[in-house]
Amino acid sequence: MFVWLDQNTDLVALLLAVMGLALGLFTVGLSVHQARINAYTRMHETLISPDAATGRRLLFLAYQANAFPTPDDEAWDAINRSLATYDTLGVYVQRRIVNEGLVLKAWFHPLSAIAEPARAWVEHRGAHGVQNPWPSLTWLLERAERYHAKQGCCTDKP
Repeated sequence: MFVWLDQNTDLVALLLAVMGLALGLFTVGLSVHQARINAYTRMHETLISPDAATGRRLLFLAYQANAFPTPDDEAWDAINRSLATYDTLGVYVQRRIVNEGLVLKAWFHPLSAIAEPARAWVEHRGAHGVQNPWPSLTWLLERAERYHAKQGCCTDKP
């Protein structure tokens, strides 16, 4: 065997280089995967924060009462921060920073529930001269509404 190795040193060197490259690529892939999980975890923590929850609650209450706050109201900012966070989540999903399947599995219920109030809020903001339609939020809401959960809760969705 040592004779074969001695006669094929170039081949052995090539094989070792390829193995080193493969190990390096594996390590990079593993670190990218971990970074994506960390990004999802940070977004999840932001979405469940009291500030974001307050903004969502204020949006639901305003939508139900058909009485949205005006720009000089603190609720205006709270709702905007909450929806801007969802818009950022949409950007993360679109750019594949976080996994779409994971996001939709965890968040499609809240996203589906907030879709109509969020659309009404965007219209309300437009009536006040704010022309920022949050395209990634709109995209994410549409994805959530089309999502078919594998859990027993939502298998009858169209």
